[in-house]
Amino acid sequence: MEEDQCVDSDGWIDAQGDHCSWYEQFDPTCEVYGWQAQGSDALYPMEACCVCGGGSYFVPFPSTTPSTAASSAPSITGKLTISIFFIVLIK
Repeated sequence: MEEDQCVDSDGWIDAQGDHCSWYEQFDPTCEVYGWQAQGSDALYPMEACCVCGGGSYFVPFPSTTPSTAASSAPSITGKLTISIFFIVLIK
């Protein structure tokens, strides 16, 4: 599964037996039935279906294994100017 990919609630169907794909085809903004057709797990399409703004996202945990990929050395672009000033105090 790809990172940041929305997934509809597993096995969700509404009281009429429709899946999230029905909403994608017939009510893609979910403005008509999004909060009216409660389904399995007591979820509405607005909560269960990605097309309605629901569903869930896959976000992987950070790896505990260090990366083996080589990284490039940092580089400095542009011109670097260093100015040195001496102050002489005479008594």
